[in-house]
Amino acid sequence: MIHGADMTCGDSAKDFGPAFTASEGSFVVELQYPSTSPPERFEIVTARDSQGWDPLKDIEYTIEEICLNYFPPEQSLSLQDEANGPVRLLKRAVTKNSPSDYRKALDDFNALVRKSLSDGTVSNVLDGMHALPLSLVKRILAQVYSRTVSPKAHLLRRVKDKGQTYGELLPTFVHTVFQQTHLNSKSVFVDLGSGVGNVVLQAALQTGAESWGIEIMQNPCEFANAQAEELKARARLWGLSMGPVNLLTGDFLESPEIDRILQLADVILVNNKVFPQHLNVHLLDKFLDLKEGAKVVSLESFTPGSRQGARNEQNPSSLFSEEKHESGTYSVSWAGESVDYYIATKDSTRLLKRQKGLPLR
Repeated sequence: MIHGADMTCGDSAKDFGPAFTASEGSFVVELQYPSTSPPERFEIVTARDSQGWDPLKDIEYTIEEICLNYFPPEQSLSLQDEANGPVRLLKRAVTKNSPSDYRKALDDFNALVRKSLSDGTVSNVLDGMHALPLSLVKRILAQVYSRTVSPKAHLLRRVKDKGQTYGELLPTFVHTVFQQTHLNSKSVFVDLGSGVGNVVLQAALQTGAESWGIEIMQNPCEFANAQAEELKARARLWGLSMGPVNLLTGDFLESPEIDRILQLADVILVNNKVFPQHLNVHLLDKFLDLKEGAKVVSLESFTPGSRQGARNEQNPSSLFSEEKHESGTYSVSWAGESVDYYIATKDSTRLLKRQKGLPLR
């Protein structure tokens, strides 16, 4: 696991300054997570760039999620108190320029978490949790991304073929897609063109699904593998289990392993926003082998209807029923406005009805 303290040392040290002006300068603290895993270490410094990763903010956001999700409701409300909750005490210590108050507030919180682990409070709350809250999923994914991708994000801009990439789907949008497609721990999920692996990892963490991704570009593949390793460590840190993650490097049109998995898949995602038409046609042919009821989520329609002339029985799109949706604002990394997306379901009865001249609905 990459500790917070690992992010502020070596060449990165120049990007941070002291959080306190007291004579002792920066210092290292530990944060206990709601598990028996050893605590995470943080150096108490602040980012010089207001847009950069900040260890104090990471600690505060993490404690907020622990207070919100790992304690019984009444205790959770008390811990979120605006005047005397642990996050407020940490912020107050920074304002007062008091390292000793900061240490004490964090030590008290760590002691509370350890007590709640030993007396079964945390396990009881987790046992009653039917689904991971989106805020918790986003917090964990943000920790993973900030430690593995963000420090070297400039490498992702070195793309020879811009047609191979079109940004990232953001966690709230992905969460909606998972709900719409009923993805769960018994499902198989496949992301064709998985980039740095964000959606694959969210599927494994949030739903427990067996999650697969394949990406052709080397840099994103390396980031995806780094993210996967970090997420596995952080899931343990947060006391959570997750589904298996499988990340492949290669062309999804030429991968025998992907051909095999597609026949088992329940949900397939393909961000085909900038794909040339011939690539979408090849994908649609590949989707003929999907099992009945499998769902394909895409940013461009695979069943464009009249835009390509009258469909017929030989057209693979005749095997799919498709619904169009709007993502809502701030759902993708390349645009703030809402974008259209499509969920196509393998439905062989459509072809039989078409052949018999029956209504499709």
